[in-house]
Amino acid sequence: MFDGKRMLEMLRGKRVVLVDDSLHRNTWESLVCALREALVNKNGVFEVSGRTEFKTEGFYSFIFRTEVAEAITKALRTWAQWVDANVDPSRSRVFFRGCSASHFKGGQWNSGGSCDGEIRPMTNETHLSPYPWMMSIVENVISEMKIPVLYLNITKMTDYRKDGHPSIYRIAGNQRSPGMDQDCSH
Repeated sequence: MFDGKRMLEMLRGKRVVLVDDSLHRNTWESLVCALREALVNKNGVFEVSGRTEFKTEGFYSFIFRTEVAEAITKALRTWAQWVDANVDPSRSRVFFRGCSASHFKGGQWNSGGSCDGEIRPMTNETHLSPYPWMMSIVENVISEMKIPVLYLNITKMTDYRKDGHPSIYRIAGNQRSPGMDQDCSH
């Protein structure tokens, strides 16, 4: 009997690669669906490149975010326990800076995404990216700590500044520097 939850536990931190023809593609799609059904949070599965159409040719990579959320929670709780046990709040302050928003359009930096030509900050909140799911984990862990942590939440702030990073331009003016990757997350 297929047990999706058990299979996900066995695959935690590992990859499964299926290479074959269109007949086996149906098997792959069924496996992804069956594993997704084993999750409590069905939104915790996503295609790495952000694609939503899966009937075209090409390769696809799915991540089951629950393997990831548990790891982030465990890492942050380990950090929080160390801070609570070792930091003297009368002598030290603890700062935690959130992550900067990414502004790639059309995919990530390594799959055709770009951020060229952005010259103005975002002015309409409805166009902001969804708040990253991992930031709620950060905020929950910080709220449970004994030692006060000054949380520098730069995520939403940087989401407004799609123009505030170097993109592919590294020299004066709007000249593209040869061989430079996009840098839409800084």
